[in-house]
Amino acid sequence: MPPRWKASAELSYTDQTGNRLLRLLTGGFKASHLNEELFRLDLSVRSRYGESDEGVVARNHYGSLAFDLNPRQTWSPFVFVDAEHDRFKRLDARVSGGAGAKYTPLRSRDMGTEASVSLAVLVSHESLIATAADPIPRNRTRARWSMRVRGNHDLPSGVKLQHVSFYQPLLDEMADYLLRTETGARFSLTERLALSVVYELNRNAIPPEGVSPDDRILKTGIIFDF
Repeated sequence: MPPRWKASAELSYTDQTGNRLLRLLTGGFKASHLNEELFRLDLSVRSRYGESDEGVVARNHYGSLAFDLNPRQTWSPFVFVDAEHDRFKRLDARVSGGAGAKYTPLRSRDMGTEASVSLAVLVSHESLIATAADPIPRNRTRARWSMRVRGNHDLPSGVKLQHVSFYQPLLDEMADYLLRTETGARFSLTERLALSVVYELNRNAIPPEGVSPDDRILKTGIIFDF
């Protein structure tokens, strides 16, 4: 019987010394159900921790769960939920959930190519961390649009190119938005081992007081497929 699940773990580590001390560790785990004729179920969790000569400079935890019905069809409905914690964004917790539809105009199994766009409505609840300047932060529950563009393409050399972008503005204020984009390449080393290079941009157009709107990350890591 063929396996019903596919899982992978990723680990990257940065150690910089000299004029500046920086240690950054990123780990992640993904699992997907393989019976995509009926549905697609994806689970993803990841954590990032970093220290410099000034102390802790990164501490982020993120998880998501998505369910797509009939993902092989051109049109398919889906539901999802995700959660994030990041003390340096003053984000004690952001929990979001929603539903929408995906349109896949391009799919080629022979070439390993797929491109899709989706639109969803989500509800997001944010609980912020207090600071001296904002000792009693106001928690927020907002409704947002969620627009996603995703694509991947396999090269004959064993390289897989991937891109995904999320644009999530408020329903009634397009200028207040969250943006997340990831562009990367995966280089197969063995049947189960691969090298990953990913550039990630996270933007909060109207961040909490004292927080920069943009986070940019370039990470190189090893992926192990179970």
